[in-house]
Amino acid sequence: MNPFENNTVVSLHVHKSGTPTSKRETRDYRRMTIDEAKHLPVSALCPVLSNDGSVRTVKINGRPKLWKLNGKRVEVPVKYGMYECATLCADDDGLHVERLLVHVPSKNEKAQRRADDVKLVRRSIAKTAKDLGKYVENTVERSSLTVAYFDDVTETLAEDFNRLHNLLLEQERAGDKIDN
Repeated sequence: MNPFENNTVVSLHVHKSGTPTSKRETRDYRRMTIDEAKHLPVSALCPVLSNDGSVRTVKINGRPKLWKLNGKRVEVPVKYGMYECATLCADDDGLHVERLLVHVPSKNEKAQRRADDVKLVRRSIAKTAKDLGKYVENTVERSSLTVAYFDDVTETLAEDFNRLHNLLLEQERAGDKIDN
């Protein structure tokens, strides 16, 4: 039973353990092309068409195996659960990988994703502005402390210089008195 024979996008039930069939979520999917399968990263989670016609999630268990002489041949190792492993090959049409699917977001999902992205950007801008404000406050505070410290050091150095200068002058005067 292949629901993709006539359509390119099909609505399928998403399998979640413990959820009755009547309450399962329905999403739109299309078949994964060979080019998309060639670039699947290891450990990626990917939807797959199960034998009962529902959609389950498998983990890519290794790098897809490619052939140089036959570019339409590909084998994708997958893992489902703790012990079940399989290798999914290219279909006879040479365009798609058997059972691997790609989720096609609906208009509502796209709008929700955009709204979430806008919220995320606004939060990051607010956080950046807050962090920048703290940085500026700390910098101003540090610079005022630094200026106050240098003022204190300068005053102390000036006092020490004046004291030494006066001592030298007194010694010179005392030495002049002794020599005379």
